[in-house]
Amino acid sequence: MRNIRLALTPLLLAACTSSTPIETPKIKPTTEAKVEKTAQTAPTPPKLRLPGDVRPIRQSIELTLVPTQEIFGGKTKIDVSITQSTSVIWLNNDGLTIEKAEATLGKSTISAKIITGDPNFVGLAFDEALPIGNATLSLIYRGPLLDKETDGVTRQQEGNDWYIYSDFEPLEARRAFPSFDEPNYKIPWQLTLRTRKQDVALANTPPESTKDDADGFKIVRFAETKPLPSYLVAFAVGPFDIVEAGKAGAKGTNIRVITPKGKKEWARYAVKTTGPVLDLLEKYFGTPYPYEKLDVISVPLQGGAMENPGLITFNQSLILSRPEEESASFRGRYAGICAHEIAHQWFGNLVTMAWWDDLWLNETFATWMAPKITEQLEPSWNVIADRAEKASNAMAVDSFATARRIRQPIETIDDIHDAFDGITYGKGAAVTRMFEKYVGEEKFRKGVQRYLREHELGNATAKDFLAAISAEAGQDISGAYSTFLDQPGVPLVSVELTCGAKSKLAFTQSRFLPQGAEKTNESPQWQIPVCVRWGAGKKTETQCLKLDKPTAEMELSACPDWVVANDSAHGYYRVGYGDELFKKNLKATDVLSSAERIAFQSDVQALASIGKVHYGQVLDLSTKLVDDKNPAVVESATNPFWAAINGPFFSGNYRPKFSKLIRDVFGKRARDLGFRSDPKDDDPTREMRAQILKLVATEGDDEKLLAEATKLAKAWLVDRKAVDPDMIQTVLFIAASHGDKALFDAFVAEAKKATTERVDRNRLLRALGGFHNPAIAEKAFQIPLDPAFDAREAMPALFMATNSPETREQAYVFVKNNFDVLAERLPREYPGEFAWFGASLCDDSRRDEVQAFFKDRSPKYVTGTHTLAQALEALRMCSVRRKAQTPHVEAFLNARK
Repeated sequence: MRNIRLALTPLLLAACTSSTPIETPKIKPTTEAKVEKTAQTAPTPPKLRLPGDVRPIRQSIELTLVPTQEIFGGKTKIDVSITQSTSVIWLNNDGLTIEKAEATLGKSTISAKIITGDPNFVGLAFDEALPIGNATLSLIYRGPLLDKETDGVTRQQEGNDWYIYSDFEPLEARRAFPSFDEPNYKIPWQLTLRTRKQDVALANTPPESTKDDADGFKIVRFAETKPLPSYLVAFAVGPFDIVEAGKAGAKGTNIRVITPKGKKEWARYAVKTTGPVLDLLEKYFGTPYPYEKLDVISVPLQGGAMENPGLITFNQSLILSRPEEESASFRGRYAGICAHEIAHQWFGNLVTMAWWDDLWLNETFATWMAPKITEQLEPSWNVIADRAEKASNAMAVDSFATARRIRQPIETIDDIHDAFDGITYGKGAAVTRMFEKYVGEEKFRKGVQRYLREHELGNATAKDFLAAISAEAGQDISGAYSTFLDQPGVPLVSVELTCGAKSKLAFTQSRFLPQGAEKTNESPQWQIPVCVRWGAGKKTETQCLKLDKPTAEMELSACPDWVVANDSAHGYYRVGYGDELFKKNLKATDVLSSAERIAFQSDVQALASIGKVHYGQVLDLSTKLVDDKNPAVVESATNPFWAAINGPFFSGNYRPKFSKLIRDVFGKRARDLGFRSDPKDDDPTREMRAQILKLVATEGDDEKLLAEATKLAKAWLVDRKAVDPDMIQTVLFIAASHGDKALFDAFVAEAKKATTERVDRNRLLRALGGFHNPAIAEKAFQIPLDPAFDAREAMPALFMATNSPETREQAYVFVKNNFDVLAERLPREYPGEFAWFGASLCDDSRRDEVQAFFKDRSPKYVTGTHTLAQALEALRMCSVRRKAQTPHVEAFLNARK
């Protein structure tokens, strides 16, 4: 799992200098090979994919890795099959300097000239065409140890120590070794690492041997892997601590948690949880974990987690916690992501997509599988309700006219990076859950197992997967499933009730597009499994149909008192109820399940964005859910209030009335919960507490809660145990929202002092983006430019300002004035997201201005073109929605006493 776009997480890196006392051997460069720049007469590099006339069979790599140095050295041998005689062999390569290259055919060795000129490819040119048959390519090269990026081969500092990590999905293996860097080239790999003697060396497989060489290095040779695509090759080097986590699974797989030096105690929850997660996944898939070992490793700076076989990497905040600060959100987050990444060992690793257009075969299924595991691991976690919330979030992303398909054709490198978004992960998981319900869970499970058996250690496509599910389901679902895979958008299922001699429901499907969305000529039609639950008196029935035409009808045996047109919230579609049916359902929310209440509220809020209901009705429904017994439902009830604030859907003079509304609706619940949890509270209640208190204190302007949070924040600066672990970030946010310059200065000073306490520094930098005072916010924007901080961890101080109407304009202006210097300090893909600062303005009169500034800048960065298109659409939708809903919100406020 890569970091999903549009959900930027802060990237953390300590800024200390190394104090390693041991002199380390230097990497010895070899003689530079002859390099030819690509000229008019030189062979033309491929545009996107390698030609396919040469295929790898096996690759061995030897890397010299010293964390305190800025470069690494490499040697690689690639056994290849030449299927068409050629004088040029193309490999993927990005930023590596090849010093020598040759090909061996039998007993003959032929030197190659190096053709450069494209940032993703390198050519090996031979004086004579190489014949059809097998050959071995040998290359010696060097490359940079990247200290500003988070992908490729990076060196990162934790405390006073330096470490090296790899992170290769989707196209970064070419920054570590010249290779056939495409998922369809799935081969065995043999890795050897030359490291300092005091460092621990890790890779996908266990070591076969360790010895010292004459230059003072330790040489660790690792066992050959099973066939893998290049993006799953992984290694790490540094002074790690290793925590044994026991054995799990049918084969007694050895599990270890790898931490930076001095953080063994922080691995407690990962040690406790990883084995049980593996056991549950083996039970579902019906086959043992496919690889020799399972190390899970903390990486200081990484955008999420990565499923490398045998060496799964996690951003440090996702896997490590001080034992005394282990919060509910941390536990749920690690368990869910751990389940996601281990599920990948089957979906993605054992069976790999043939090309990036089927990335969903990896990410969709790991996302869909994770809650299946966590609801067994901890039943109190409200997984069913959480699924409904996440499906709604996916629909929000999919409601853009510029939304991409789940199975998007790949025509450029940007298209590959674009695929790591909420459509692939969230929509894909929700659609899969819908069809699992449609065919039955056990049949679907058998289809999954069949797919894995048929394509074990190989590659597969969407067609292969759908064929396996259809075979076990006893019906062909590929056509219906593909209507969701191969076209964008969210279906809107409109429902009208007619009662009389024959009671019936009439359904109409259309594409859900909010007001202000970009115009589109597309009129997609889906084959939607629609299940309806309805009640009349004490009678309750469930009926299903496949809505595969623009309209359909369903006869009922009685006139219902209420109708749920998305039973159990399993369907991936919005529901628009007719006026009479809507009124009936408003009176019957207590008969809905928790997931159905979340889905109903979400649908009503969505309908406001297309003008079907007014926002006063949305807020009124939320007020009915605030006392719900399910914490997930109560949390979801806050969403419409945050949306109204971020709009904002009211003029400035109505702000006091809206704040009072928040206090009236949520104030008692917030005060009853308080800042200190009860030992009897379950994890969902602990998470809900943070959301309710944040809303009431920051936006409800509750003076008592503000004062208490400020007092607690100041106490926490002195004593880290002064605040409940579940509330630390919330307390800091609340205090910052109404904080003064003295508090700001105290936060900055403490963040600068926290040179070895990454968790605390991260919390403070996030909070620094929450000061609403414009004069103070301007100072926060300077933090990503401050040499005392790494810009990757400091960006929340700027990005968080877009959440506040008081500071978003300033943040946008700051980015415009400092675009180039920010881009220079950040990873190369990061500035592609900057167009979202313009989207946050929520004012369509600024559209031309935003477009003019970003149109030549955004396309220079990965995903920048698509991001700009979505940001401009978001700008318009927000602006139109604000103009349409402000009168309704203000009328709602005026009507309240």
